[in-house]
Formats: sequence, C-alpha cells, structure tokens
Amino acid sequence: MLKKEIGENAGTIWQLLEKEADMPVNKLQKQSGLTDKDFYLAIGWLSRENKIYIFEKDKKLHVCLVE
Repeated sequence: MLKKEIGENAGTIWQLLEKEADMPVNKLQKQSGLTDKDFYLAIGWLSRENKIYIFEKDKKLHVCLVE
C-alpha cells in the first residue's frame, strides 16, 4: 500500500470524526467502509501525527480528534 492511499484513508476517518465528537472504533470503521488493514493503518497514521486521541469508554475503544 502506498503512503498516498493511507493518507487518503486517514482523511476519510478525519472527516467522519469532524462530524461527531467521539466515536467507537467499530462504528467508525463501519462508517468508513475500510477493510481492517486499511482502517488500522489510517488510525496509526493519525495517531502518529497526534491528530487523534484513543480512549476507553463503556468498555469500548473510542476515537476523537485532538483539538
């Protein structure tokens, strides 16, 4: 996979998170339409760039944008 594709997928996730304050990982992946591999590569990209915050809420992993 090319960095460009990972970056585009990260952009898809970013846009979804802009619409909701935080989202459970499973819901975010479903809405993104990305495969497991593509989704977690994009999440890793955003996390590495300190663009997202991952936390546990109600025993589920959630993701939100860093402000």
